Amino acid sequence: MKKTFSYRKGLKESPTLQKDEFDAVTENKIWDVVTKFFEGGNQDFGSSYSRIEELEEHRQKVTNSMRKIHSELLEKPLDRFTGIYDSHPRPKSIGRKLINEWSYKLNDDSYKQYRSFFFDSSYNDKLDFIDLLVDDQSSEIIQQLTNEFNDVFREQCVGYRLIKGQITDLDSEEEKQSVEKAVQHSPHIEKAIDHLYDRKNPDYENSIKESISAVEQICKEIASKSNATLSDCINEVESATQLHPAFKIALEKLYAYTSDEDGIRHGTTNDMKASFEDAKFMLVICSAFCNYLLEKKVRLDS
Repeated sequence: MKKTFSYRKGLKESPTLQKDEFDAVTENKIWDVVTKFFEGGNQDFGSSYSRIEELEEHRQKVTNSMRKIHSELLEKPLDRFTGIYDSHPRPKSIGRKLINEWSYKLNDDSYKQYRSFFFDSSYNDKLDFIDLLVDDQSSEIIQQLTNEFNDVFREQCVGYRLIKGQITDLDSEEEKQSVEKAVQHSPHIEKAIDHLYDRKNPDYENSIKESISAVEQICKEIASKSNATLSDCINEVESATQLHPAFKIALEKLYAYTSDEDGIRHGTTNDMKASFEDAKFMLVICSAFCNYLLEKKVRLDS
């Protein structure tokens, strides 16, 4: 984003990293994305049934997300849930002709209720709000919301990112970019994120398993050994990518951490449990290894 005159001249301070609290500008910008999303289903269509069906599907998904927010964040009973939209009767038809227009409008009372909750809530409830809002949307809508929320996060120096519909709290821009890149070509990284940031039941052991499985899968593809383990194909990977011996040793040790008899994949025998920090480290380092190996292979093949 281009810095304005006030920031260039030092008349305004550039944003500092925001993690445990968001300033008013950030909250406003996040809510603007939410409102825009609501209003994507706040239009009048009277020209074709296909558009009406798309509109109705969008509004239903928004309503389902708001029902979760009503129950899980506001902690209110579902029989007190009021939809985010007012509705009008669907049109009847003669052939393809519509007799009357059909539309939804935002329900003012519901909108004000959720808006008040958002602005009065803690930073983590705001992030939970985003998590639940994005949940169960179509892949196209998830990508759209991911782009819009992440634009705000980058602009306002917020220490979180949406990756595949999950809020993640990676600490540096380099870490975020590494994971964002790796998740594009590795379903294992996506699953690792799911396990690590599961709101109700985080599973750090399985997150670590999925992270190292992402590296193993890349190595199998490079070595053209679909049924091998990382150990079985590390020599081919070393040759195909001109892997430095130190990196080869690092990969082998990383794999051994998860795969030897005391490793994560076999369960621990000494009462040691994987922590959030362990799983987060493995997610970041395995994402970096995946990107590194792929880039090396592409460059050498070109």
